[in-house]
Amino acid sequence: MTVCVCELSLPPCVSELVSEELLAWANETDIETVAAVFGASYPHAEEDHAVSYVGTESFREGAVADRPFEPLSAGYFDGLLGELLTAGLDDPEPAVGALVTPAHPPGPDIDAAIRLVEAADTAYGVGVETTELENRSAAQRQYYEALAERMATLRDEGTDRPYDDRMFM
Repeated sequence: MTVCVCELSLPPCVSELVSEELLAWANETDIETVAAVFGASYPHAEEDHAVSYVGTESFREGAVADRPFEPLSAGYFDGLLGELLTAGLDDPEPAVGALVTPAHPPGPDIDAAIRLVEAADTAYGVGVETTELENRSAAQRQYYEALAERMATLRDEGTDRPYDDRMFM
């Protein structure tokens, strides 16, 4: 398994080139599957907090066959992921796909990260421990709950200070 991490958002104008090079490298090194984990910001209900998939036929037959993932119900991808998926339609090898979950902006959405790590473990048996992420998620949730309570208290007290700015929420 090779994990590629990009700390920068790639501009759309280079997505096709990066996709071509990544898939060429995958073919040269006999990589069987190119899979992305992706937290996507889109409107959803709380019960939609699950991992879905999108991918080529070979991805569906391999990585997600007999796994508890449903196909993504709608939408499209642009950028690198969109280019990878599009290229995978023309060339069946390597299998190309993504495990996708709803994410809440502005981020980081640690709960979405946990869902994706657990999905990668289910699909590929990567065995990543999530205890630290779960602890950070709980601490983040407590922080924002306390912040919301302070904001409500200030509002209820009728303070003259302008606390309508919620940039830190």
